[in-house]
Amino acid sequence: MELYEEGRRGGHAQAATCLGFLYGEQGQVSQAMELYEEGRRGGDAQAATSLGSLYEEQGQVSKAMELYEEARRGGDVRAATFLGSLYVQQGPDSNALELSVVGLLSGLALAALSLVSLFAHHRTLSSHLYLHYHSPRPFPP
Repeated sequence: MELYEEGRRGGHAQAATCLGFLYGEQGQVSQAMELYEEGRRGGDAQAATSLGSLYEEQGQVSKAMELYEEARRGGDVRAATFLGSLYVQQGPDSNALELSVVGLLSGLALAALSLVSLFAHHRTLSSHLYLHYHSPRPFPP
């Protein structure tokens, strides 16, 4: 922890994020949130994802979605998957599909689970996508 503290004092956003993780593992959620916020302000997309996860756990889904979107734009693929998962919970939505596919293509298992859930609960979307990808397409001229 000492090295992370030193890095944090030196302005390294990822050090604050790592400290946030350690505090979160110890059950010190408010301290973790402060450190994730510090990492987020320093430009660490993973900090925004982690902060979003804590907000989601507290039932503040809209705040979590904002943070996941910010982290996704910052390049954290996990955030796209988490965001897709929240869209899946809200119902059939092209955002859910798109974001879950992004995560799946990046090798995240949670994305596969989101897609399974999406297809299992929303057969209309499944049928539409099946027809879209399996219908004959004309050859280019």
